Amino acid sequence: MNLSLLHHASLPPRDELETFRDIFENASIGIFQSTPQGRYVRVNPALAVMYGYFNVRSLMEAMTDIRHQLYVDPGRREEFVETLLSNGSVENFESEVYRRDGSTIWISESSRIVYDEEGNILYFEGFVKNVTQRVKLERQVAEFTQTLEQRVQKRTRELLLEIERRRLAEVSLKNALQEAEAATEAKSRFLASMSHELRTPLNAVIGFADAMVAEISGPIEPPQYAEYVDIIKSSGTLLLDLINDILDLSKINAGAVELNCDIVDVSALILDCLDLTSHRAMEAGVVLEPINDGKIDTTIQADPRRLKQIILNLLTNAIKYTPAGGRVTSQVNVGDKGCLCIRITDTGVGIAPENIDKVLSEYGQAEHGLDHVVEGTGLGLPITKKLVELHGGKLTIESVLGEGTTVTVCLPPEGTK
Repeated sequence: MNLSLLHHASLPPRDELETFRDIFENASIGIFQSTPQGRYVRVNPALAVMYGYFNVRSLMEAMTDIRHQLYVDPGRREEFVETLLSNGSVENFESEVYRRDGSTIWISESSRIVYDEEGNILYFEGFVKNVTQRVKLERQVAEFTQTLEQRVQKRTRELLLEIERRRLAEVSLKNALQEAEAATEAKSRFLASMSHELRTPLNAVIGFADAMVAEISGPIEPPQYAEYVDIIKSSGTLLLDLINDILDLSKINAGAVELNCDIVDVSALILDCLDLTSHRAMEAGVVLEPINDGKIDTTIQADPRRLKQIILNLLTNAIKYTPAGGRVTSQVNVGDKGCLCIRITDTGVGIAPENIDKVLSEYGQAEHGLDHVVEGTGLGLPITKKLVELHGGKLTIESVLGEGTTVTVCLPPEGTK
C-alpha cells in the first residue's frame, strides 16, 4: 500500500481515498509515517495498540522522540535511518522497543522514503509487525542448543577422560601382569634350582639313614642311636615331600606342567595306590576298602603319573585325618555327561563348611584336633585340585565335621578339554 497517496497534491478520487483510509485504519499490522528526526506524522490504531496506547492520539502526543522513547537501544534507530538513507528502503529490520507500560516487545519494520516533487524527503512510511513470540522462541532454541552443546562438550570431555583413565589402567594392568609373570618365572626358576640343590643332600641323608637302619655295616651302638636314625630318616622324608609339593605347585602355576595322556584303567590304578598306602593305613589303624563295580568301563584318557599322584594324595590325606578304627573307601562310577568319577570317602574328623574353600587354597589349613598328625605345607589338596583341572575335570568336597569327608574327582573320558 502506497501511503504517500494520502498527502500528494494530486489525490485519487474520493471513493479510492476512503478505501485507502479504511485499510489504514483497520489494518491488523502497524502502519506509520515518521520524520527522519524521529516524530510520528501518522500512525494507525493497530500500531497504537501494539505499543500499549489507548488510541492513536495518546501515542502521537506521548511519542515525541522515537530514538530515545521507543527503542531499547537508541543506536537501532540511527542504524534504521542510515540504512534507509543509504538504500532507499529497509526490509524486516528487527529491534526491541518499549511499550507504554515499560515492558518490551520485538518488532520487525519494513519501510521506504517518501520524497516530494523536488526530491526532498517528506517522511518515512512503513509497516510494523510484532515478532516477540518468534524472537523468544528463537532465543529459547538458541539457549537450548547452547546448553545441549555445553552438555555434549562436557560429556565428551568426561568420556575422553574415562577413555584415558581406562587406557592407563590397561597399561598399568599389562605392566603388572608382565611383572607378575616375570616374578612367577623367576620364582619357578629359583624353586627348581633350590629343589635340585636340596634334593641331592636330602637323598644322601635318607639313603645313609636307610643303610644305618638296615645295619649294613654292623649294629648301631649305642642302641638309642637307632631312634635318632629313625628321626633323621622320617624328618628327611618329610622335608623331601614338602620340597616336591612346593616344586609341583610352582610348576603348575607357571604353566610348566604338560600332561602325557594315555589310556588308563582307573580301577586298576586305584588298586595300585591302595597297595602303596596300605602300610601307612595299617600303622594308623585305618581300614582301606575298595568298592569296585565291574560292570562299568573305567578306562579314560589321562596322564597316568599325574592321575596316580591325584589318587595317592587323596588316599594319603584321608588316612592322615582318620582316627584309628576308621575306614577309607574308594569307588569309581559314571557321572554326568559320561564323566568318570573317583570318590574317596573317610570317616575322619571332617571339615567345617566354612573351611572347605580354605583347605583348597594354597597354604590353607583347617584345625583338625588330631595330635598324631604332623603338619605339612597344606599343598596336597590345592595341587590335586589343579592337576584335576589340568585334565579338564572338577574336584569337589562334601564333609560333615566329626563324621567324615568325601572328595569327588570327575574326569572327562576323552581327557583335557
